Amino acid sequence: MKDLVVLDELRIKINKNDLINKLFIKSKDEQEFSKVLNQVQNIAKPKALFKHFIIKSKSKDYVIIENIKFCSKILTVNLKDIYKVYPYLATVGLEVEKWSEQIDDFLIKYWVEIIKEEILYHTEKELFRKIDSENNLDKAAHMNPGSLEDWPISEQKKLFALLGDRVSSIGITLTESMLMYPIKSISGIRFPTKSNYENCQLCKKLNCPSRRVPYKPNLLEEKYK
Repeated sequence: MKDLVVLDELRIKINKNDLINKLFIKSKDEQEFSKVLNQVQNIAKPKALFKHFIIKSKSKDYVIIENIKFCSKILTVNLKDIYKVYPYLATVGLEVEKWSEQIDDFLIKYWVEIIKEEILYHTEKELFRKIDSENNLDKAAHMNPGSLEDWPISEQKKLFALLGDRVSSIGITLTESMLMYPIKSISGIRFPTKSNYENCQLCKKLNCPSRRVPYKPNLLEEKYK
């Protein structure tokens, strides 16, 4: 088994013009927005980690990784012919989270939250690039605890236990309600695949701003029941 890999020197740069268009920033506000964007990028210290595990056993609705039982039929089906997985965590970092909590201006706070989301998105992309390239994954997908009813947020605690004490090295903690702090953090399991799996294909929240692909209403019954 490979040691846990920590990415704590990530340099994420956001395209200002893309965000200006996304947020419909008016010309008179562009200078102020640029100032805020520079502040966030200078303060943010995004971090991530992952580790390679061998799946020990599977049943029809659970999979055991390193003696920890993850209960999800969808996850189990997705890992049917898979024996190696890559649990991971990523965050924008405590530094920018604590700084942003002090902002009182509603508009600037909104800008900052969107910028943090963008940083997290690119941090996730860099993390996946690292996982895939280091492990020669031609094609890969991921699942996240709490993203689907079949794999509830309560499973988050097991994922943290699987990754061990080093989780604290990137500043992420788990609350009693199984949410992560900093809020702009992600967790999940990356795995090789031959399909084009995305959680969104099974999610009925059609107006979700984070949707990546269309909902497939028949997929659950056809593949996972």
